[in-house]
Amino acid sequence: MAALSATRSGKTDMVPAGQCIIDYTFEMSASLNIWFREHIELKDAYMIYSAFLMDVLMFTFMVLFYFHWNTIRLVFSLLLFYPPRQIIQGLFLIGRPIGFLWFFPGIHAMTIPYFDTNDFYWSGHVGSSSTFLLEYARSGYTKMACFAFFVMISEWFMLMCLRTHYIIDLTTGLMLAQYIHRWGEKLAFYFDVWLLGLPNHKR
Repeated sequence: MAALSATRSGKTDMVPAGQCIIDYTFEMSASLNIWFREHIELKDAYMIYSAFLMDVLMFTFMVLFYFHWNTIRLVFSLLLFYPPRQIIQGLFLIGRPIGFLWFFPGIHAMTIPYFDTNDFYWSGHVGSSSTFLLEYARSGYTKMACFAFFVMISEWFMLMCLRTHYIIDLTTGLMLAQYIHRWGEKLAFYFDVWLLGLPNHKR
């Protein structure tokens, strides 16, 4: 299957000696990365805009959680999502690609850090926004789920163009969000129903 895919696409499945990674999505978005490198002010504005979307997504949930939410499913999901990520990032360092543009844009965000760190596998932006999407959809907040989907797509595009994450980081963040949200549901059930006595259909 891999050989057939490589033959059809005209690309090799071998990485040249002395090179560790080939990300074909970087090749496809090369012109966008060059454009952002040549227009740093607009790159900074895009980063600020993307961070604002994440701030709105997270703080909206905090308000809804305080006043209306009947489950801590998302809390368990995020607790399962981030600690393994930090451990892996501490054990396995991935080199920054050419065109890396993730630098402080001039305005701080409430939920997005800009300090210099090795922050690749896997994507917290895509994974967390996907987890919010799943939680909103599970709880019946359709409009907020659509907003979270828009945020996830926007973050994906920005991270790819600015070379902040490889494609494997983005897809893993997306898939793990789905898997971990299910485990968050299982763990939250014991807390919500067994300890707090909440009816399962109201969670």
